[in-house]
Amino acid sequence: MPRVVRESYWETYTIETVEFDRIQKDGSPDGGGFAFHLKDGELKDWPLSDAGLVNLLRCVVPDAVAYAWDWNDDSESFEQGWTATKGKIKKYTDQYKWPKIIQCCENGQVELENFTNTCGSCGADYNSSGQLLAPRHMWGEETGEHWSEIY
Repeated sequence: MPRVVRESYWETYTIETVEFDRIQKDGSPDGGGFAFHLKDGELKDWPLSDAGLVNLLRCVVPDAVAYAWDWNDDSESFEQGWTATKGKIKKYTDQYKWPKIIQCCENGQVELENFTNTCGSCGADYNSSGQLLAPRHMWGEETGEHWSEIY
Protein backbone atom coordinates (compact mmCIF):
# COMPACT_ATOMS: atom_id res chain seq x y z
CA MET A 1 0.00 0.00 0.00
CA PRO A 2 1.39 3.45 -0.86
CA ARG A 3 2.49 5.92 1.79
CA VAL A 4 -0.24 8.24 3.09
CA VAL A 5 0.71 11.89 2.63
CA ARG A 6 -2.44 13.29 4.26
CA GLU A 7 -5.31 11.53 5.99
CA SER A 8 -8.82 12.62 5.10
CA TYR A 9 -10.38 15.10 7.50
CA TRP A 10 -13.46 17.27 7.95
CA GLU A 11 -13.16 21.03 7.87
CA THR A 12 -15.90 23.29 9.16
CA TYR A 13 -16.26 26.65 7.47
CA THR A 14 -18.63 29.60 7.54
CA ILE A 15 -20.07 31.32 4.50
CA GLU A 16 -21.35 34.88 4.80
CA THR A 17 -23.85 36.10 2.21
CA VAL A 18 -26.12 39.02 1.55
CA GLU A 19 -29.50 37.73 0.39
CA PHE A 20 -32.40 39.32 -1.43
CA ASP A 21 -35.85 37.74 -1.82
CA ARG A 22 -37.79 38.49 -4.97
CA ILE A 23 -41.29 39.92 -4.55
CA GLN A 24 -43.91 40.29 -7.28
CA LYS A 25 -45.32 43.73 -8.06
CA ASP A 26 -48.43 42.85 -6.03
CA GLY A 27 -46.26 42.22 -2.92
CA SER A 28 -46.44 38.42 -2.93
CA PRO A 29 -43.19 36.46 -2.79
CA ASP A 30 -42.35 34.54 -5.95
CA GLY A 31 -40.04 32.03 -4.25
CA GLY A 32 -36.90 33.26 -5.98
CA GLY A 33 -34.03 35.32 -4.77
CA PHE A 34 -30.35 36.09 -5.00
CA ALA A 35 -27.37 35.53 -2.70
CA PHE A 36 -23.96 37.12 -3.04
CA HIS A 37 -20.97 35.80 -1.07
CA LEU A 38 -19.17 38.20 1.24
CA LYS A 39 -15.72 38.23 2.77
CA ASP A 40 -15.09 40.75 5.57
CA GLY A 41 -18.30 42.55 4.58
CA GLU A 42 -17.25 43.02 0.92
CA LEU A 43 -18.33 41.11 -2.18
CA LYS A 44 -16.09 38.04 -2.40
CA ASP A 45 -16.47 37.14 -6.07
CA TRP A 46 -15.63 40.54 -7.48
CA PRO A 47 -15.75 41.29 -10.32
CA LEU A 48 -19.11 39.62 -10.77
CA SER A 49 -20.17 38.05 -14.03
CA ASP A 50 -22.39 40.21 -16.26
CA ALA A 51 -25.52 38.33 -15.12
CA GLY A 52 -24.50 38.58 -11.44
CA LEU A 53 -23.87 42.30 -11.76
CA VAL A 54 -27.25 42.82 -13.44
CA ASN A 55 -29.00 40.87 -10.66
CA LEU A 56 -27.18 42.79 -7.91
CA LEU A 57 -27.97 46.10 -9.59
CA ARG A 58 -31.65 45.17 -9.92
CA CYS A 59 -31.79 44.20 -6.22
CA VAL A 60 -30.11 47.34 -4.94
CA VAL A 61 -31.58 49.83 -7.44
CA PRO A 62 -35.01 48.46 -8.41
CA ASP A 63 -35.56 50.88 -11.29
CA ALA A 64 -32.11 50.33 -12.79
CA VAL A 65 -31.94 49.58 -16.48
CA ALA A 66 -29.13 47.20 -17.20
CA TYR A 67 -29.59 46.42 -20.88
CA ALA A 68 -31.55 47.84 -23.78
CA TRP A 69 -33.88 44.81 -23.70
CA ASP A 70 -35.07 45.92 -20.27
CA TRP A 71 -37.08 48.66 -21.95
CA ASN A 72 -40.61 48.13 -23.17
CA ASP A 73 -40.46 49.45 -26.76
CA ASP A 74 -44.16 50.38 -26.84
CA SER A 75 -44.20 52.65 -23.81
CA GLU A 76 -40.53 53.59 -23.78
CA SER A 77 -40.49 52.88 -20.04
CA PHE A 78 -38.78 50.28 -17.93
CA GLU A 79 -40.96 47.54 -16.46
CA GLN A 80 -39.40 44.99 -14.15
CA GLY A 81 -41.68 42.13 -13.07
CA TRP A 82 -40.31 41.98 -9.53
CA THR A 83 -38.68 43.97 -6.76
CA ALA A 84 -36.37 42.77 -4.02
CA THR A 85 -36.51 42.88 -0.26
CA LYS A 86 -33.83 44.76 1.61
CA GLY A 87 -30.67 42.66 1.67
CA LYS A 88 -30.06 40.57 4.77
CA ILE A 89 -26.63 39.37 5.80
CA LYS A 90 -26.67 35.72 6.82
CA LYS A 91 -24.02 33.26 7.94
CA TYR A 92 -24.09 29.55 7.18
CA THR A 93 -21.85 26.87 8.64
CA ASP A 94 -21.02 23.78 6.62
CA GLN A 95 -18.44 21.02 6.44
CA TYR A 96 -16.20 19.73 3.68
CA LYS A 97 -14.35 16.43 3.72
CA TRP A 98 -10.83 16.76 2.37
CA PRO A 99 -9.81 13.50 0.69
CA LYS A 100 -6.87 11.34 1.68
CA ILE A 101 -3.70 11.88 -0.42
CA ILE A 102 -1.25 9.06 -1.10
CA GLN A 103 2.24 9.06 -2.60
CA CYS A 104 2.02 6.83 -5.66
CA CYS A 105 5.38 7.07 -7.36
CA GLU A 106 8.38 9.35 -7.06
CA ASN A 107 6.64 12.21 -8.88
CA GLY A 108 2.96 11.49 -8.29
CA GLN A 109 0.48 12.05 -5.49
CA VAL A 110 -3.12 10.91 -5.78
CA GLU A 111 -6.18 12.45 -4.08
CA LEU A 112 -8.59 9.65 -3.21
CA GLU A 113 -11.78 11.60 -3.86
CA ASN A 114 -13.51 9.36 -6.43
CA PHE A 115 -14.43 5.70 -6.87
CA THR A 116 -11.41 5.35 -9.20
CA ASN A 117 -8.40 7.67 -8.81
CA THR A 118 -5.55 7.82 -11.32
CA CYS A 119 -1.99 9.01 -10.77
CA GLY A 120 -1.26 11.83 -13.20
CA SER A 121 2.40 10.86 -13.31
CA CYS A 122 2.47 7.09 -13.91
CA GLY A 123 -1.18 6.27 -14.69
CA ALA A 124 -1.69 3.78 -11.85
CA ASP A 125 -5.28 3.47 -10.60
CA TYR A 126 -6.42 3.33 -6.97
CA ASN A 127 -9.78 2.82 -5.33
CA SER A 128 -11.12 5.31 -2.79
CA SER A 129 -9.34 3.45 0.04
CA GLY A 130 -5.92 3.73 -1.61
CA GLN A 131 -5.63 0.13 -2.82
CA LEU A 132 -3.77 -0.28 -6.10
CA LEU A 133 -6.09 -1.63 -8.79
CA ALA A 134 -5.21 -4.08 -11.54
CA PRO A 135 -4.12 -2.56 -14.86
CA ARG A 136 -7.05 -1.35 -16.95
CA HIS A 137 -6.56 -3.89 -19.70
CA MET A 138 -7.52 -6.52 -17.11
CA TRP A 139 -10.65 -4.75 -15.85
CA GLY A 140 -13.84 -6.73 -16.41
CA GLU A 141 -11.98 -9.80 -17.66
CA GLU A 142 -14.10 -12.12 -15.53
CA THR A 143 -17.43 -10.53 -16.48
CA GLY A 144 -16.84 -9.50 -20.10
CA GLU A 145 -17.08 -5.80 -19.24
CA HIS A 146 -14.85 -3.22 -20.88
CA TRP A 147 -12.78 -0.91 -18.66
CA SER A 148 -14.62 2.15 -20.02
CA GLU A 149 -17.87 0.81 -18.53
CA ILE A 150 -16.30 0.64 -15.06
CA TYR A 151 -14.38 3.94 -15.04
